[in-house]
Amino acid sequence: GAVQSIVSSGSALMTAMNGRVYKSTDNGDTWFQTDNSIVEFVYFDFVTRIGNTVYAHGMTVYRTTDEGTTWIDSDGGMAAFFRVDAIASNGTYLFAGGQFSSTLYRSSDNGDSWQERAPLPSNGMVFQFLGYGNNIFACSPNNGIFISTNNGGNWTKISNGLPNTNYRYTIEILNNWMFAGTSGNGVWK
Repeated sequence: GAVQSIVSSGSALMTAMNGRVYKSTDNGDTWFQTDNSIVEFVYFDFVTRIGNTVYAHGMTVYRTTDEGTTWIDSDGGMAAFFRVDAIASNGTYLFAGGQFSSTLYRSSDNGDSWQERAPLPSNGMVFQFLGYGNNIFACSPNNGIFISTNNGGNWTKISNGLPNTNYRYTIEILNNWMFAGTSGNGVWK
């Protein structure tokens, strides 16, 4: 199956594959499903580690702090069937967004509850969030790169100068430079 993300958690590796979460405790030689305790229908596409917490997300959100032994349902307040492709933290807040909806969510309690925030302009979908300082950045595969300086209250487009023929971006910040990886158009800074 397709693996879109992999994270370390303690002494283990964790990934989402075929809709479920798998774990390896032997440096990736063998993998076993670690979300067996979740009995409702779930479909996970991604895992994201924030501090000591791993979030499994896709058609729902669950979190674990013990390498997948126990899971906590973490999508309270989100619309039904909301696909979560991106989760990131900025200070005390978590942000969640997805490709199939222009809705963005913010949580101040590690994902126990979520509140809607201002959507990206032009109904942009979110592929990645990046928290940096007091700012949160959002990459939209159909719309560009945006910044919020007020915890998702509003968004400003900052991707002027980037090629606009393909908006699938990923970003990282190093030494006060933002790097934007594009699909088919290289890396820009």
